Amino acid sequence: MEIGLGPNEYDCSGFIISAISLVVGREANGWRSDLRHIRQMYATGHELLQFQPRIGDILILGRSYDFDCGKKLVPAHGGVITESGRAELAFLHAQASIGRVIRNRLASDSPDRLGKVMGVIRPEQL
Repeated sequence: MEIGLGPNEYDCSGFIISAISLVVGREANGWRSDLRHIRQMYATGHELLQFQPRIGDILILGRSYDFDCGKKLVPAHGGVITESGRAELAFLHAQASIGRVIRNRLASDSPDRLGKVMGVIRPEQL
């Protein structure tokens, strides 16, 4: 398994894998190899925030990158939603640069420094 799966150091996808594995009682090292990165998780299917996200859903954030065909928003970060209100979400996530889990709030009317909200994945999709 890649580094970033914890328990001493996490990246965002490693934290998500560890959290879901802990809740459903399966080994994180047995996680499907084709679902180990945020882009792969996002590709399984996602919902835009047209519904009320639930606690435990996976929040996917994107960053804009320059490609030959122009700018494109790409899934780049994710976390586990811990609070879900009408105008604000709270989520736990890990950044590889610091290697630990942190909590952030994300207001629906302001862009987050971590990226633009691209959608939400229900954990059972993974």
